Amino acid sequence: MNIAEVRATARRWWVKEIRPLLILAVVLFAIRSSLADWNDVPSGSMKPTILEGDRVYEQAGLRS
Repeated sequence: MNIAEVRATARRWWVKEIRPLLILAVVLFAIRSSLADWNDVPSGSMKPTILEGDRVYEQAGLRS
């Protein structure tokens, strides 16, 4: 394999595999940080309604 074939193979791999995954990661991160967020409950202070380790979803725009 010469250098031109290696570059062509790397370019195809970038376009077909890596770039779509990076775009998906950026979009998901943007949605998660702007629309909603989740937090794990660290203690049992709200038992029995919320247990330790539960995941609580909150709207990101309602933070004070």
